[in-house]
Amino acid sequence: MTTTQEANQDAGANSGGYQPTLVPDNPMNRAAVSPASSPTPGAGRSIGGPGSPMQDAKNANPGTGTPANTIATMTQNNPTPDESTIDNPEAEEHQSSFAQGHGLLADRAMLVSLKVTGWPGTAQDKKVAEDVAEAHNAVADVGRYSKRLLPKVATQEISALGRALREVHENLTLPWTTGSCRLLPIEQYQRYLDEINPLIEERVAARQVLLDNYNRYIAEAQLELGDLYHPEEYPSPQALGERIGAEYSFTPVPEAGHFVTDLAESELIKLRDQIERQNKAKLEVALADMYRRFSDAIAKASEKLTPDEEGKEPILRESVLTNLKNAAATIPGLNLKQDPELNQACEQLNQVLDGVEASHLRSKDKNFDAEKHAEVRETLETMNRKFSSYFGPAE
Repeated sequence: MTTTQEANQDAGANSGGYQPTLVPDNPMNRAAVSPASSPTPGAGRSIGGPGSPMQDAKNANPGTGTPANTIATMTQNNPTPDESTIDNPEAEEHQSSFAQGHGLLADRAMLVSLKVTGWPGTAQDKKVAEDVAEAHNAVADVGRYSKRLLPKVATQEISALGRALREVHENLTLPWTTGSCRLLPIEQYQRYLDEINPLIEERVAARQVLLDNYNRYIAEAQLELGDLYHPEEYPSPQALGERIGAEYSFTPVPEAGHFVTDLAESELIKLRDQIERQNKAKLEVALADMYRRFSDAIAKASEKLTPDEEGKEPILRESVLTNLKNAAATIPGLNLKQDPELNQACEQLNQVLDGVEASHLRSKDKNFDAEKHAEVRETLETMNRKFSSYFGPAE
């Protein structure tokens, strides 16, 4: 299943450079951002059942789904039955064993990839680098000179929204493979859409602001850069718009029972065993990351509430408390292990930290609440001792 928020192709700059003219009314293919085209709200509550996103991922056929220019475009090959298991007790027993293990994972989670692209707005000036090297009697390639092609304000918001997209993607998922492909529990599916889609819409709007003001920004840059200005370093508005994009896609978690090939039965069993082992290993890494994320948030906050050997109190920033609250709110949705103690700990933190701000826990602040400080500190110390030993310290 593939869900595309907006088309994104890297067209590159024109070989002759861009000479500023009037920016066209529609210099790029804009994404049609329509909440109505999002996957069904609340579908994440139906784990693997009819109408759920997990079931859609398994049943969708190529060409189905919503139009390509809307938020959701879902395509997924429908696996064919594995005929090698028909009347084959050994293969059936193997698949049954797998279903009792990680077959459940495929019904409780999916894989999601996020791709965020942009234009850096900078360029390497080899001539300046060579001039500097020559002036200092150095080899020409010992250094580089990077220059900003547009005023910083031109791409600031686009860059910030790109970072925000990646933060949401990592916050609501667990590691699975290298890169941006991560494990998304079905319980986090709707929240993922609710947080990702508005950011992408904001980035589309920021991209349009950049394009609407592109000629003006180039004129300002020409004055700032002086002799360092070279028009061939600027892409056309069309090319620039196509470079700035974001898209996410969902795919099912691979299952050993869905591996279909014409290989001999003995080889099929080996391949399925390999897939099963890989899934188990990846799930262990994912769960370890979940516990470490929770443990690190607790340890960091606990440290800030504990005076040092000289009795000096560390400075508790609001961001530390925000990260802890976010972990307590997010971890239950990532708890594929369904660890009741972890869920209970998150619920306890939610209750203890409800309405609490960093100023309430800083002894020198006018809003200091000694009773709440003692309660929070004791809670965190108890949890820190317990969860820090689950998987050991983070590497």
